[in-house]
Amino acid sequence: MVNQLSIRFFLRRDQILESSRIPIYARVILDRDKFDFSSKQYIESFSDWDEITGRVKKKSPINSVLAEIEHEVNWALMEKIF
Repeated sequence: MVNQLSIRFFLRRDQILESSRIPIYARVILDRDKFDFSSKQYIESFSDWDEITGRVKKKSPINSVLAEIEHEVNWALMEKIF
């Protein structure tokens, strides 16, 4: 039985590309087990990122991609439970 699910997005500050693009990673915590994976999305500057919401500050298609990833994780969990 699943007790807790958390999905967060964060910047990998240790993996900035040569083009100065910053990768966005997803962290899924499921019953105290942690899984990190790349969202395959990048931002140009740290100032574009909102740490509290885990999204790009300005209106961006990246936020839609992150929402879709979040939906897919939730859907996969629901299929596993039922």
